[in-house]
Amino acid sequence: MKSSLFYRIYQNKLRELSIIGDANLIFLLDDGDIIENFYSNIGEYFPRDWCIDIIDFMYRMISINLAEFRSFVSLSTIHTDLDVLHELAKVPPDKIEDDPDKLGGAVWYACEAGITKEGKAFLNKFNLLTSDNLDNSFLFCPEFKKEIECLCDEKDIGFEKRELIKLRY
Repeated sequence: MKSSLFYRIYQNKLRELSIIGDANLIFLLDDGDIIENFYSNIGEYFPRDWCIDIIDFMYRMISINLAEFRSFVSLSTIHTDLDVLHELAKVPPDKIEDDPDKLGGAVWYACEAGITKEGKAFLNKFNLLTSDNLDNSFLFCPEFKKEIECLCDEKDIGFEKRELIKLRY
């Protein structure tokens, strides 16, 4: 994964979770394009690659204990954080269900992610939460990337892999 993409999706979003607190995945991973497309009715609101990036991000961060879901919808199929990701993989965020018993894309909005204590300590280890670094949105820490890559490789979820949970829509 290119360093710029790693920074945008992993380092920066983990920092944002730590700073803003819990956030739904749409808000967390939207860099403006999704909302802009939604309001201007341009193209696909939630591109498939974007959905894959979100699920991969959370799968890796949950697996290495840096992030978790703080709240999620009550469905009989959801018992763990990884179950939430399997539910997300079933339906795109813009799917509206006619059946009131089915959530459809609302599951993407109803699940809030948060950083774990270990995640906050991990960011602090690389001084990514100091006041000097909070204002620097272009900060890139190669040591952070290297350690995340090692942790993910140990769990067999390295960055050479994509779509860790297959989308089923």
